[in-house]
Amino acid sequence: MPKDIAQANITIDVVIFNIINYQLHILLVQRATPPYHGFQSLPWWFVKRDEQLQQTATKVLYRETGVFCDYIQSFGIFDEVHRDPRGRIISIGYYAILDDTTIILQSWATQDRASFVPMKMIGTLAFDHNSIVQKAYEQLQKDIQWSDIIKHFLPTYFTIDQLKKYCEIIYNRPFEKRNFTKFISKNFTIKKTAQKEQYVAHRPASLYRFV
Repeated sequence: MPKDIAQANITIDVVIFNIINYQLHILLVQRATPPYHGFQSLPWWFVKRDEQLQQTATKVLYRETGVFCDYIQSFGIFDEVHRDPRGRIISIGYYAILDDTTIILQSWATQDRASFVPMKMIGTLAFDHNSIVQKAYEQLQKDIQWSDIIKHFLPTYFTIDQLKKYCEIIYNRPFEKRNFTKFISKNFTIKKTAQKEQYVAHRPASLYRFV
């Protein structure tokens, strides 16, 4: 084999999105070992010889959160030659969506401290993880416009106002009511149900669901 053929390892970095208290968060872990000891980073792990990429991504997600989510998707390859001081390591980026149910963070395998951090408060991360987060965020925004993946943030039954609020959170901008109606008709397939909001001080709104 020629000497200049790359001997590289492959890792999976997972950007785990969650909406908490009406803010978009991602899961970060604080590294307990070099390199970048003490820095926050994305959850990650090396791909084993007998594993498919999706298996590793799912394992990383479960290791940190204790759950298997309905949506996890690859979105990019990160292969900058010197991105990792340990050697030639190529990363496959995945992003996952969790709803706002209570998640018990584990981090049992790495003993790194895990926490959900608001997107707006993310500082300098280890490796090239800031770039990975940004690309995942941009891909999330694009994917919502051609699929129903926003349903993974929402409860099964929701109001139009809830859907609007979650879109505003993800896109980080307000939607005018008239424009949002057009946005719904263009991007989502939802159905009005016979159910109404409960335990609200105002007139109960109708509940919808994705078809």
